[in-house]
Amino acid sequence: MAGFKYQDIRAVLIYSLMQVPGILFLVTILLWAWDREWISGRAVWGVMGAWIVKDALFFRFYRKALTQSPQN
Repeated sequence: MAGFKYQDIRAVLIYSLMQVPGILFLVTILLWAWDREWISGRAVWGVMGAWIVKDALFFRFYRKALTQSPQN
């Protein structure tokens, strides 16, 4: 972890915690649809994988905002 600063680790943690409600909601909807046999288990994993990739890509845009201190 030579290249990481405390602020970078903090930004990853904050961003990850911000994603938890959305992921829980998505999982709930996907499992409900899977239980009703509207989608396959493979589709559930595909959507979850796409969601995680989306979160990883969007972190790039949020990192700077999460590492800067508020201006007084």
